[in-house]
Amino acid sequence: MNTSTTIDTTPDKEGQVPGNAVIVGFVDDFAENEEKDLFPSKTGGKPEWLCMPHVPASALLMCPECDNPMCFLMQLYAPFDDKPEEAYHRTLYVFYCREKTCQTKQFEAQTAIHTQLQSHKHSLDNKSQNIEDDNTATSNEADEMLCTMRALRCQLPRDNQYYTDTDTPAHKPHSLLVPKLCIVCGARGDKVCGSCHDINYCSRAHQRLHWKRYGHSNTCTGKETPTTSTPKVQSPEDKQVIARTVLREMDIYSDEVVRAEADESDLDSSDESDEDEGASEGVSARVKSKRWEDYLLMVAELNAKRAREGMDPLDKEEIPFDDAKVYKDRAFLAFQREVKATGADQVLRYVLENHTNTVWVNADTMPPCTVTAIDGRDKLLSDAVPNCQRCGAARVLELQILPQMLYHLRLDDEWGLLSVYTCSQSCAPETQGEYSLEYVFRQDIGTTATYELPMGDAKVGSAKVANRGGNIASISESSTEA
Repeated sequence: MNTSTTIDTTPDKEGQVPGNAVIVGFVDDFAENEEKDLFPSKTGGKPEWLCMPHVPASALLMCPECDNPMCFLMQLYAPFDDKPEEAYHRTLYVFYCREKTCQTKQFEAQTAIHTQLQSHKHSLDNKSQNIEDDNTATSNEADEMLCTMRALRCQLPRDNQYYTDTDTPAHKPHSLLVPKLCIVCGARGDKVCGSCHDINYCSRAHQRLHWKRYGHSNTCTGKETPTTSTPKVQSPEDKQVIARTVLREMDIYSDEVVRAEADESDLDSSDESDEDEGASEGVSARVKSKRWEDYLLMVAELNAKRAREGMDPLDKEEIPFDDAKVYKDRAFLAFQREVKATGADQVLRYVLENHTNTVWVNADTMPPCTVTAIDGRDKLLSDAVPNCQRCGAARVLELQILPQMLYHLRLDDEWGLLSVYTCSQSCAPETQGEYSLEYVFRQDIGTTATYELPMGDAKVGSAKVANRGGNIASISESSTEA
């Protein structure tokens, strides 16, 4: 089993991760019997808080749309070795509401902002308008969308009161008050069982869940009626409800993948071709095959869309090969190509030190991006993302969570790509160890597409992702022995 759980953010001598290298993350089964990493990267289970005394208030992790606790998706240990010094230890956390209506609202709100920004960009009438005014309004609107998906950042300097400064860090003893945690999800537990006063919860929802599904009704010592010491035997329905609340726990490990770059002159060649040859003569066999494969996929998806609209299908002769490079789903095709080249079962991409490794799954809802040099390094910013609420600095794209995560965690949720933007200065809070709010941009897959997914070492699987009304409606899996 791989045990490397730290994202290495150390750049090369020129201050950037090499252009042909991609830092990607994979998941592996969680080893319950092994000694836990002090600074883990993982999915599901309960959060391993970097700074326990300052665990965020439970209200910060509640969805104001449905008033339910958000679900813990993952955490990533991503320290900065150079600067700022306050981020020597640094962990990102991602939570989201699993209610379908809440997920849809975030997607619709971000799509509306994207449309607004695109309209402003292309409108001649708005050329003389002050863009700063628009950005202010957009940021205020974007702040409201943080209700359904939230990212938190916690960081500590090397010299701190919580961990020893050694090659093998350990917890320091400290006298600070450590808050009680919810027995269900691991968030701050401000509520307590009214009968036994021994169990803490983050919300009434998790108190009811623990009472009914976990079996606290059988073992609560404060009940007036006699209790039994025999734990409840969980039914399949109990397990299903619990699995929707506490996701599958898996280790995340990182790897730096070096891809072989195609020659740009080859990629630009676009002479006429036929089905037998696939592409023009000057293109290498590998690029030729790749472009022809993309072209056939485009034709199939275009005809599928025409069929849904009651239109007759087009023959390949009616769709010139050159038109493939301007097809509206070019982002998803590029996503498929990139993931296949760098690891089909990757669940995340760390792009802070090399924005060219960014991927998108839908060309129509890509956030407007700007490359800006910050502290001598190029970073990816977006007008659709609000500035840091703590210091006001722009947020930059740091992490992307891929739809493969849904497969590995066995989820039926409807997001396609989650992009986590964090403070470009990684600002330190006034109180050491407090948690800072960051921003998650959600993208959905825009059209019907087939995407290959791994099914273990000996199997190859595929997932058919069907889109209805802008959201992934179903994922059907199939597998064959390799």
